[in-house]
Amino acid sequence: MKRIIVFFVALMVVSSASIVAQKKGDMSLGGQLTFELTSTSYIGSFDSVTACTFSIQPQFDYFVADNLRIGAGLSYGILENLHMLSLSPNIAYYVRLADKFYYTPTFSISGGIITQGGGAVGMFGVGLSLFALEYKPSNHFAITTTLASLSYNIIDEATTFRLDLLNTPSVGFKYYF
Repeated sequence: MKRIIVFFVALMVVSSASIVAQKKGDMSLGGQLTFELTSTSYIGSFDSVTACTFSIQPQFDYFVADNLRIGAGLSYGILENLHMLSLSPNIAYYVRLADKFYYTPTFSISGGIITQGGGAVGMFGVGLSLFALEYKPSNHFAITTTLASLSYNIIDEATTFRLDLLNTPSVGFKYYF
């Protein structure tokens, strides 16, 4: 019984140290992993296409004001025989929902290239992460997730508009220094 009480007291002490919100001058280094499985059926046809996408995005962030950060990420993704590389500057505002728990809507711009075989095409996009959350269990460590987002992309003169609701979740980790 004593061990359980000591454990909970230690947990409360560690948790209370992270109640402070992000301050101007804080920096973080982290990244996100994204996994997507999509299946598309075409109207008037019994054919469907199933695709699996995996991407990794290391990211650096800097708080320019209290609860307002700017950042940049370098993303690499694979979709069957396509390879995607993009640079994505972004800006986010932190809204405290509860102790150590933040809502972080993020606006991003991305540009990059997509290669297939020997050819490459350019891409440009803008995105808004509508349901992005961050949990900060300590002063130096955070877990992030994005569950819903909007995006508009131009890939070699073709445009796409996309609304992702829970089908492309991403999980990330950050180290604050």
